[in-house]
Amino acid sequence: MTEEDFLTRWSRRKRQSADVGKPPAEPAPRDAEFPQQTGPIAAPTEPFDPATLPPIDSITALSDISAFLQKGVPPELTRAALRRVWTADPAIRDFVGLAENAWDFTDPNAMPGFGPLELNDEVRRMIAGIVDKIGTLPLGDPQIQPMFARAADIYLSELPTIPITQAKKLIPFDTTHWTGWPTHDNNYIQATTWWQMTPIILQNIHSTGR
Repeated sequence: MTEEDFLTRWSRRKRQSADVGKPPAEPAPRDAEFPQQTGPIAAPTEPFDPATLPPIDSITALSDISAFLQKGVPPELTRAALRRVWTADPAIRDFVGLAENAWDFTDPNAMPGFGPLELNDEVRRMIAGIVDKIGTLPLGDPQIQPMFARAADIYLSELPTIPITQAKKLIPFDTTHWTGWPTHDNNYIQATTWWQMTPIILQNIHSTGR
């Protein structure tokens, strides 16, 4: 028998004799497997009653529709309430958006920023006063830059916006099946079928019954 075999057998018998004096391990309590609930038991959720909501037809632009946004309200009722309050509010229903092509470019006073190129006397005096102060300062003075920016701000704020990308477009409409399209005589909205204009057009056309 080699020295290694002797040490292996001795170590095994040593461990076996040590395990004989140990008491058997107790099984884990069942409460550890299935912990008991210590907090209050949540009450079951009651089914939603649509009768607790106001009628959809009673909703106005000033109505509080938070009751339709609560948890448990069917999505159909929520959407119906939102649709009703939006269509009842003219600020939302009639909003066209920033449609630059809906402006009347034939009238220079039809929109802010357009008008004569001539500056009025007050603006001239303001700019001249700043330029005169700049002329009294030595070249490279740090006060010149902010004074120049102030003069440029006054000057540019009075300049009109000149559209250089507009072009006339021919937009045909067929009145065989639908009438009420925007025309020269009934120019209620720009005739282009963009997302800003199309909802307004759809509210104004009528079927011919053909």
